[in-house]
Amino acid sequence: MSYCRFNNTALDLADCIENWDEGVSSKEEARKRKHLVELAEELIELATRDAEMVANLELNEEGDEDESE
Repeated sequence: MSYCRFNNTALDLADCIENWDEGVSSKEEARKRKHLVELAEELIELATRDAEMVANLELNEEGDEDESE
């Protein structure tokens, strides 16, 4: 259900963060915890790229406004 993907994921991620100090109870959980950190790193890269793209678009739009004056 893509329409609630980010909502559900955000809730689950918040739960993981709130319970992080409880540790893990199995090797599989330890692997998934490591994978979660890797995914978080990738998410930060994507968010940074998107923020840079938006900033560049805003700068370009400001330049377009200056040219029309």
